[in-house]
Amino acid sequence: MKKIFFILCFSLMYAIGPESSAEAKAIYFQTERISPENALYYQLGCPLPFCNLGYAYSDNWKRGFKWDLAIIGTAIIASTQDDDPECTYDYYGPVSCDDGDDSMSTVAGMVALGISIYKMIDVYQTAERYNDNLYKKVFGSSRPYFSMDYSPKRGALLSMSVPIK
Repeated sequence: MKKIFFILCFSLMYAIGPESSAEAKAIYFQTERISPENALYYQLGCPLPFCNLGYAYSDNWKRGFKWDLAIIGTAIIASTQDDDPECTYDYYGPVSCDDGDDSMSTVAGMVALGISIYKMIDVYQTAERYNDNLYKKVFGSSRPYFSMDYSPKRGALLSMSVPIK
């Protein structure tokens, strides 16, 4: 029984190849492709650092981990850049206080926020890249792209771009 199961699994791994029909390839692509929207929803659903559900969905944990390290690094830089106010004292208490310069910590905080926003965009693009690579692996060519445009005079327009080698 184990031999039959092993042979069945091995043959299924190589079932989608150049000799497969176009219909079998299309079905395989439709079942194995991932939804970029779902990857984005998973990432938005858990915005905590090191909780990269969107990257996990597209099987790219390392990329999400790198972005998390960048966010934490900029947050550390932002926290170390805060200057304590410098005050001059006399016998009765503080005479004047200088608030210090917080511009560097503000910039580092904005960079961390920007990386967090870019991470959401990158999750979507990573899922699209996964689908492009899967299409290229199954069909051996680049994936066609569709676009839709609407104008009040002509109505809805649908166009398709097929790369030609």
